[in-house]
Amino acid sequence: MINITQIIGKLSTLKKLPILPILVNEHVKVYTLFFKPTIFMKMQEFIQSVKKLDHVTCKFHRYGGLEFNINQREFCHIHGDGMIDIILTNALAIKYFREGICMPHHFLKKSPWVSYQITNVSDITEAVQLAQVAYQLKLN
Repeated sequence: MINITQIIGKLSTLKKLPILPILVNEHVKVYTLFFKPTIFMKMQEFIQSVKKLDHVTCKFHRYGGLEFNINQREFCHIHGDGMIDIILTNALAIKYFREGICMPHHFLKKSPWVSYQITNVSDITEAVQLAQVAYQLKLN
């Protein structure tokens, strides 16, 4: 299974090249489209749900993926393999991790960032709810 985090992690010095992580992520997204279409469709569902939140803007994330911002502050991003990274508070991150809703961030283990991996059986509702919590935190 292709994992964008593992690829970028192994090439960590190269991720400083501005466009490379974006290009790698876009290739992973094409792979997901053709070989994991169910995950790709759920990714699109997540993206459309988050884009519907008031005043949300999107742009390429510096390490690949699509970044969602409110008031020019990032609250989550999604990678081409269906990994969603969401910033909460430390207390909320621990709470949702203990409830099994998400996992610690795939790279920043002890931080307010959490990760949610979309799978074939994932219910996007949980991921959207986590993004809405992060959105509210950045909105206030």
